[in-house]
Amino acid sequence: MAGTRHARNRKIKKSQNDPGVPSLKIAIQGERGSFSHEAALQMVPSCTVVPCARSAEVFASVLRKRAQAAVIP
Repeated sequence: MAGTRHARNRKIKKSQNDPGVPSLKIAIQGERGSFSHEAALQMVPSCTVVPCARSAEVFASVLRKRAQAAVIP
């Protein structure tokens, strides 16, 4: 399992450095400036944040492919 995590981290770091790769979209529960927003930026500084009012909307954003990842408090 640890190897999988490291492989994922390498992909994220590669996309941060490659201008040809679109930024990772991360759905958050809350609005810009919230703790979830800050957490997403700490994990993936180049991400695009998709703010959601409710946790259910965060999961729906990932399921509907509007975001590739999520941060939930």
